[in-house]
Amino acid sequence: MVVLAFILCILVKLVLLSHNSNKPLAGVRKFLVNLLFNIFWRLIAIFTFFTWHRHVKLSRNEVDYTAYLGTNEEIPIDDSLGN
Repeated sequence: MVVLAFILCILVKLVLLSHNSNKPLAGVRKFLVNLLFNIFWRLIAIFTFFTWHRHVKLSRNEVDYTAYLGTNEEIPIDDSLGN
């Protein structure tokens, strides 16, 4: 795990070599950093924890929180903060 994390750090440093840290990532660099992290967390999970991770992205219509929140209706952000 330490070796994989070290390799990941080196690769991310190479991708961000001339990037201004005061600006957000965009374009190809953002894609490459996301790709590197996605590949390496899977490798770390496989070779150190012997697991395979997956996730499913659900839309708002596929999720029902009425048992916990009482309603599935959208409310204004000011109401949700308790103002």
